[in-house]
Amino acid sequence: MMAMSLPNCDQLWQRPETYGFIFFSLIEECMANGIRVMLPPLDVFFLPHVSDFLRIVLGDSGSFPRLVESMANAAGIKAPHRSTLKKAEQEPITLSVATKIQNVWQASIPDHQLLKSIEAVAQPWNALRLKNNGSSWKASMLGAERSKIGSTLKGSRVASFIEKRIAQEKLFLDWVKRETSRQPDEQAQPTVWVRQGQEFLRDNTFLDSELTSLIAEIDHSAKDPTSMEWQRGVSVLRLVNHQLRIDFYYTLLCELSLDVADYLAVNGVYEAHREQMVAWGFAGDIAPGSRSLEPKKDRPLVWLLEVWRNRLSELAGEKVTVRKMASYLPLPDDCTEDEFLSYSSETPGDHKYRRFKKWRNGEIPDQSDLETFIARLCAGHDSDHYLAWMKAQAALAWGRLINEEEDTLASIFIKHPEFQCFNAIGSYSKYWNRYQKQAADIAAA
Repeated sequence: MMAMSLPNCDQLWQRPETYGFIFFSLIEECMANGIRVMLPPLDVFFLPHVSDFLRIVLGDSGSFPRLVESMANAAGIKAPHRSTLKKAEQEPITLSVATKIQNVWQASIPDHQLLKSIEAVAQPWNALRLKNNGSSWKASMLGAERSKIGSTLKGSRVASFIEKRIAQEKLFLDWVKRETSRQPDEQAQPTVWVRQGQEFLRDNTFLDSELTSLIAEIDHSAKDPTSMEWQRGVSVLRLVNHQLRIDFYYTLLCELSLDVADYLAVNGVYEAHREQMVAWGFAGDIAPGSRSLEPKKDRPLVWLLEVWRNRLSELAGEKVTVRKMASYLPLPDDCTEDEFLSYSSETPGDHKYRRFKKWRNGEIPDQSDLETFIARLCAGHDSDHYLAWMKAQAALAWGRLINEEEDTLASIFIKHPEFQCFNAIGSYSKYWNRYQKQAADIAAA
């Protein structure tokens, strides 16, 4: 396996327009009441749509409207109004608006050969005429090859995992296409569909076997959305999707951990991190649900701040206080202490301490403030700086995922409290346990 080459912090996301084409490659669909710029994704999270991934990883910066605006800014042209872009993300729009969005895309990717390549790579999925998420990833990864992040992903375990998921989704959709193309009297019975789905999940995911078994108990004859049978069936399927989404992102995080281990080994510094990497992986020490904490504080970033404080304490040979950690924060607009005192009745130290306490209570930091904080923590240690920045981004993304999944689970559990045992948010260690030997083998190599 080729080791992932890790770039400098500022290289990863400096060309957001390289992701924008995923929304446009062969996904305009003429409709009676308008044009869809984005085909609805397959609402199954075995392989989430790449837009889901971008939203989790980049937050609001990864949303469709923000990506289009970034592409327009890079190309030096005007983007449609944000409210228009939000509408285009969800529903059909006019030809005029679709053309404006297409013009942004084409201006940001002037390489016509690349556009043709994107169309070609998506063709096998378009030919199915089925909802899918694989084509968005194929187009995205093709375009990423032309960006800074492309060199990072090339030959990585993360890229191999995603390619494998793409192929597995396509294989299952090929079976669906064959079955739905048969004459009605030749099509498979519901029990065959259920069995095929269960086998697919057992073979390709770490979903709870008890939950997988519940799929067969869904009453497919239920027609009344207010009936207990209908609502129970919907809740089971939503829980399956919850665990599928966790399965994808937790497996992805484990693969990323092995990429980081490869990077450390290639650079001759793996031994210094060996115990941590084998026991926890890259981010297992900030996993949620492993310790008793208030729900809002049980977030990876909160745990990461404490991990950093403990590490600094080890290096200093004494306990580093919360106030000392807070001292690494920048003042507003990165002003000096004298400038701050000229307009504030608060001392610089008290101001930083108050803001840092909010971070420790679960507030999401401003990205530039967080980057400055990390740079000051790691001053003079470039490799530690990048890994710390990377871990912070993973923590932020993980927190976004948890927030969304907790909302989903809350709406299920209020009606079906008996399903609380299927909450998979705290299951990271179950995934990493399957990767520990590989991490140990990297150390032994």
